[in-house]
Amino acid sequence: MNPRRDLLAGALALSLCTAARAERSAVSVDIGSGVALISVRAPYAPGAPSQTGTSFVTSLGFRYALTNAIELGAAAFYEPPSTFTHADAQVSSPGGLLPGTLSERTQQFGLLARGRFVHGFIWRFVAGADVGFAIRSFSNVEHYDVSDPSSPRSYGLNLADTSQKSLLLAPSAGIEWAGDHFTIGLVPRVEVLVGNPRTWALSLPLTLSWSWYL
Repeated sequence: MNPRRDLLAGALALSLCTAARAERSAVSVDIGSGVALISVRAPYAPGAPSQTGTSFVTSLGFRYALTNAIELGAAAFYEPPSTFTHADAQVSSPGGLLPGTLSERTQQFGLLARGRFVHGFIWRFVAGADVGFAIRSFSNVEHYDVSDPSSPRSYGLNLADTSQKSLLLAPSAGIEWAGDHFTIGLVPRVEVLVGNPRTWALSLPLTLSWSWYL
Protein backbone atom coordinates (compact mmCIF):
# COMPACT_ATOMS: atom_id res chain seq x y z
CA MET A 1 0.00 0.00 0.00
CA ASN A 2 1.12 3.54 -0.73
CA PRO A 3 -0.54 5.95 1.76
CA ARG A 4 0.45 9.03 -0.21
CA ARG A 5 -0.96 7.65 -3.45
CA ASP A 6 -4.16 6.55 -1.72
CA LEU A 7 -4.55 10.01 -0.15
CA LEU A 8 -4.15 11.75 -3.52
CA ALA A 9 -6.62 9.38 -5.18
CA GLY A 10 -9.13 9.98 -2.40
CA ALA A 11 -8.74 13.75 -2.64
CA LEU A 12 -9.22 13.65 -6.43
CA ALA A 13 -12.35 11.50 -6.16
CA LEU A 14 -13.78 13.79 -3.48
CA SER A 15 -13.14 16.91 -5.57
CA LEU A 16 -14.81 15.37 -8.64
CA CYS A 17 -17.85 14.29 -6.67
CA THR A 18 -18.13 17.70 -4.98
CA ALA A 19 -17.92 19.48 -8.34
CA ALA A 20 -20.57 17.40 -10.02
CA ARG A 21 -23.03 16.11 -7.47
CA ALA A 22 -26.74 16.79 -7.57
CA GLU A 23 -26.80 19.16 -4.62
CA ARG A 24 -29.78 19.92 -2.41
CA SER A 25 -31.18 23.46 -2.89
CA ALA A 26 -29.53 23.86 -6.32
CA VAL A 27 -31.45 25.99 -8.82
CA SER A 28 -30.97 25.09 -12.50
CA VAL A 29 -32.02 26.72 -15.76
CA ASP A 30 -32.53 24.38 -18.74
CA ILE A 31 -32.47 25.12 -22.47
CA GLY A 32 -33.41 22.20 -24.71
CA SER A 33 -33.56 21.59 -28.45
CA GLY A 34 -34.05 18.49 -30.54
CA VAL A 35 -36.44 16.55 -32.73
CA ALA A 36 -39.79 14.97 -32.06
CA LEU A 37 -41.76 12.23 -33.76
CA ILE A 38 -45.35 13.47 -33.60
CA SER A 39 -48.77 12.15 -34.50
CA VAL A 40 -51.05 14.95 -35.73
CA ARG A 41 -54.82 14.53 -35.93
CA ALA A 42 -56.60 16.27 -38.80
CA PRO A 43 -58.88 19.20 -37.96
CA TYR A 44 -62.38 19.46 -39.45
CA ALA A 45 -62.44 15.77 -40.50
CA PRO A 46 -64.82 13.43 -38.63
CA GLY A 47 -62.74 10.69 -37.06
CA ALA A 48 -59.64 12.95 -37.22
CA PRO A 49 -57.31 10.71 -39.26
CA SER A 50 -53.73 10.90 -38.00
CA GLN A 51 -50.48 11.58 -39.80
CA THR A 52 -47.06 10.84 -38.30
CA GLY A 53 -44.14 13.15 -39.01
CA THR A 54 -41.23 14.97 -37.42
CA SER A 55 -40.77 18.42 -35.97
CA PHE A 56 -38.16 20.44 -34.15
CA VAL A 57 -38.85 21.13 -30.48
CA THR A 58 -37.36 23.72 -28.13
CA SER A 59 -37.87 24.25 -24.41
CA LEU A 60 -36.98 26.57 -21.55
CA GLY A 61 -37.37 25.62 -17.90
CA PHE A 62 -36.02 25.62 -14.38
CA ARG A 63 -35.52 23.08 -11.60
CA TYR A 64 -35.09 23.19 -7.82
CA ALA A 65 -33.40 20.31 -5.96
CA LEU A 66 -35.43 19.37 -2.89
CA THR A 67 -32.80 16.75 -2.02
CA ASN A 68 -29.68 15.34 -3.66
CA ALA A 69 -31.95 13.03 -5.67
CA ILE A 70 -35.33 14.75 -6.08
CA GLU A 71 -35.93 17.83 -8.25
CA LEU A 72 -39.11 19.77 -9.04
CA GLY A 73 -39.55 22.32 -11.80
CA ALA A 74 -41.51 23.73 -14.71
CA ALA A 75 -40.92 24.28 -18.40
CA ALA A 76 -42.43 25.69 -21.58
CA PHE A 77 -41.94 24.00 -24.95
CA TYR A 78 -42.59 25.00 -28.56
CA GLU A 79 -42.77 23.20 -31.90
CA PRO A 80 -42.37 25.64 -34.83
CA PRO A 81 -44.76 25.51 -37.81
CA SER A 82 -44.55 22.59 -40.23
CA THR A 83 -46.82 21.30 -43.00
CA PHE A 84 -48.85 18.11 -42.62
CA THR A 85 -51.18 16.39 -45.07
CA HIS A 86 -53.89 13.86 -44.25
CA ALA A 87 -54.96 11.42 -46.96
CA ASP A 88 -58.47 9.94 -46.93
CA ALA A 89 -59.84 12.87 -44.93
CA GLN A 90 -63.57 13.53 -45.29
CA VAL A 91 -64.64 17.07 -44.49
CA SER A 92 -68.22 18.18 -43.86
CA SER A 93 -69.86 20.57 -46.33
CA PRO A 94 -73.47 21.73 -46.99
CA GLY A 95 -73.68 18.95 -49.58
CA GLY A 96 -72.34 16.22 -47.28
CA LEU A 97 -68.92 14.71 -46.65
CA LEU A 98 -66.26 15.50 -49.23
CA PRO A 99 -63.43 12.94 -49.62
CA GLY A 100 -59.90 14.09 -50.32
CA THR A 101 -56.61 15.21 -48.80
CA LEU A 102 -56.41 17.81 -46.05
CA SER A 103 -53.33 20.03 -45.80
CA GLU A 104 -52.43 22.50 -43.04
CA ARG A 105 -49.66 24.34 -41.24
CA THR A 106 -49.44 23.31 -37.60
CA GLN A 107 -47.46 24.27 -34.51
CA GLN A 108 -47.67 23.45 -30.81
CA PHE A 109 -47.02 25.21 -27.49
CA GLY A 110 -47.23 23.81 -23.97
CA LEU A 111 -46.52 24.38 -20.28
CA LEU A 112 -45.37 21.60 -17.96
CA ALA A 113 -44.79 20.88 -14.29
CA ARG A 114 -42.12 18.24 -13.76
CA GLY A 115 -40.50 16.03 -11.18
CA ARG A 116 -37.17 14.19 -11.58
CA PHE A 117 -35.18 11.52 -9.80
CA VAL A 118 -31.40 11.91 -10.25
CA HIS A 119 -28.80 9.26 -9.38
CA GLY A 120 -25.06 9.65 -9.82
CA PHE A 121 -22.34 12.27 -9.69
CA ILE A 122 -20.60 13.02 -12.99
CA TRP A 123 -22.64 10.57 -15.08
CA ARG A 124 -26.23 10.64 -13.87
CA PHE A 125 -29.27 8.49 -14.50
CA VAL A 126 -32.41 10.63 -14.73
CA ALA A 127 -36.03 9.52 -14.59
CA GLY A 128 -38.99 11.84 -14.39
CA ALA A 129 -42.55 12.71 -15.28
CA ASP A 130 -44.19 15.84 -16.71
CA VAL A 131 -47.81 16.92 -16.53
CA GLY A 132 -49.31 19.98 -18.18
CA PHE A 133 -51.26 21.13 -21.19
CA ALA A 134 -50.57 21.68 -24.88
CA ILE A 135 -52.27 23.68 -27.62
CA ARG A 136 -51.81 22.62 -31.25
CA SER A 137 -52.87 25.31 -33.71
CA PHE A 138 -53.71 24.95 -37.40
CA SER A 139 -53.57 27.54 -40.17
CA ASN A 140 -53.73 27.60 -43.99
CA VAL A 141 -56.13 24.66 -43.91
CA GLU A 142 -57.09 23.43 -47.39
CA HIS A 143 -59.07 20.40 -48.54
CA TYR A 144 -58.24 18.96 -51.98
CA ASP A 145 -60.14 16.75 -54.38
CA VAL A 146 -57.56 14.13 -55.43
CA SER A 147 -59.86 11.91 -57.53
CA ASP A 148 -57.49 12.84 -60.37
CA PRO A 149 -54.05 12.40 -58.72
CA SER A 150 -52.33 14.23 -61.56
CA SER A 151 -54.38 17.37 -60.98
CA PRO A 152 -55.49 17.92 -57.33
CA ARG A 153 -58.12 20.65 -56.99
CA SER A 154 -59.05 22.65 -53.91
CA TYR A 155 -62.69 22.38 -52.87
CA GLY A 156 -62.56 26.06 -51.90
CA LEU A 157 -64.03 25.47 -48.45
CA ASN A 158 -63.74 28.27 -45.90
CA LEU A 159 -61.77 26.40 -43.22
CA ALA A 160 -60.78 28.92 -40.57
CA ASP A 161 -57.72 28.64 -38.34
CA THR A 162 -58.42 26.34 -35.41
CA SER A 163 -56.72 24.53 -32.51
CA GLN A 164 -56.75 21.35 -30.41
CA LYS A 165 -56.22 21.51 -26.63
CA SER A 166 -54.85 18.53 -24.69
CA LEU A 167 -53.76 17.40 -21.25
CA LEU A 168 -50.16 16.20 -21.59
CA LEU A 169 -48.65 13.32 -19.57
CA ALA A 170 -45.01 12.46 -20.25
CA PRO A 171 -42.68 9.96 -18.52
CA SER A 172 -38.99 10.33 -19.35
CA ALA A 173 -35.63 8.64 -18.71
CA GLY A 174 -32.07 9.24 -19.86
CA ILE A 175 -28.55 10.26 -18.90
CA GLU A 176 -26.69 13.47 -18.04
CA TRP A 177 -23.07 14.51 -17.74
CA ALA A 178 -22.44 17.10 -15.02
CA GLY A 179 -19.54 19.43 -14.41
CA ASP A 180 -19.27 22.07 -11.68
CA HIS A 181 -22.22 24.21 -12.79
CA PHE A 182 -22.80 22.97 -16.35
CA THR A 183 -24.85 19.90 -17.32
CA ILE A 184 -25.64 18.33 -20.68
CA GLY A 185 -28.23 15.60 -20.99
CA LEU A 186 -30.26 13.46 -23.36
CA VAL A 187 -33.54 12.47 -21.71
CA PRO A 188 -36.13 11.12 -24.20
CA ARG A 189 -39.76 11.77 -23.33
CA VAL A 190 -42.90 9.84 -24.34
CA GLU A 191 -45.87 12.20 -24.54
CA VAL A 192 -49.50 11.15 -24.29
CA LEU A 193 -51.86 13.98 -25.22
CA VAL A 194 -55.31 13.36 -23.80
CA GLY A 195 -57.98 15.44 -25.45
CA ASN A 196 -60.39 15.41 -28.33
CA PRO A 197 -58.78 13.84 -30.25
CA ARG A 198 -56.13 11.85 -28.38
CA THR A 199 -52.63 11.68 -29.82
CA TRP A 200 -48.95 11.08 -28.92
CA ALA A 201 -45.36 12.18 -29.50
CA LEU A 202 -41.80 11.04 -28.80
CA SER A 203 -39.36 13.86 -28.04
CA LEU A 204 -35.54 13.56 -28.15
CA PRO A 205 -34.24 16.85 -26.70
CA LEU A 206 -30.60 17.64 -25.99
CA THR A 207 -30.66 19.83 -22.87
CA LEU A 208 -28.02 22.25 -21.58
CA SER A 209 -28.30 23.39 -17.95
CA TRP A 210 -26.60 25.86 -15.64
CA SER A 211 -26.92 25.47 -11.86
CA TRP A 212 -26.49 27.75 -8.86
CA TYR A 213 -25.85 26.18 -5.44
CA LEU A 214 -27.71 28.00 -2.68
